[in-house]
Amino acid sequence: MFLGTSGDPIAVSKQLRKSHGILLRLGEVVFFLDPGPGSVSDAISKGLNLRELSAVVLSHRHLNHAGDANAAISAMTLGGLDKRGVLIASKELVDGNEQKPPVIDPFFKKAVERILFIEDKKKLGVGDVDIVAEKLIHDDESFGFKFFSHSICFGYISDTEYFSGLIERFKGTDVLMMNVQNPFDISTPYRLNAEDAVKIINGIKPSLVILTHFGSKMLHADPIIVTREIRKKVESEIIMAKDGLVIEPRTYSLGSVQERLKF
Repeated sequence: MFLGTSGDPIAVSKQLRKSHGILLRLGEVVFFLDPGPGSVSDAISKGLNLRELSAVVLSHRHLNHAGDANAAISAMTLGGLDKRGVLIASKELVDGNEQKPPVIDPFFKKAVERILFIEDKKKLGVGDVDIVAEKLIHDDESFGFKFFSHSICFGYISDTEYFSGLIERFKGTDVLMMNVQNPFDISTPYRLNAEDAVKIINGIKPSLVILTHFGSKMLHADPIIVTREIRKKVESEIIMAKDGLVIEPRTYSLGSVQERLKF
């Protein structure tokens, strides 16, 4: 479920769309990807049981990706009373360093059962899902992920600029989710635009592509129109995410926000 699909500070601060946050279920394993501010309360208001989360996954430290990280761990662990679940994040986000404070509060650092630190190409596992972290190029340390379940490889390209080697890192992905902040005619450093998306899709050739994380300029251009233009240039099936969207990747069936995600 896409709890929010906004992708830049203007879109988040004005709540042009709700803040970023994605719930991904693969088999019996449930991941909370990049919980942006307000995403936890939004999930609860939709009737979702965050106690059944398996892991909280952070691609990088920016507010719209990690603003509700501690709240997500709190919901998963009943406020720290039940030590359980996994946190997947870089060491910098968990422990901080001389230049940057940690994102995770020390209390909630101790609340999870395991912390898996991500590094480039590092292989991790939660339940029967294998995960590979892929380093991206952003204005802060950022990672994408490939999730391998029994039936599907799900790729997530978080905030990044287009770079040589990006396509190779996500080759073999069946379903690819991409943060595409800008439309065709807008380029900003360290972010993808629609033209980048076309190159990536044609290079990887996934069965299904999900576009999300739209910036204010993309929203002004209308993601529906931009997605239609991208579709003309690629062979993969493309879905434009919207707040509350539920997708079953294996069948590509869509659900409305009223169809509650059952954990």
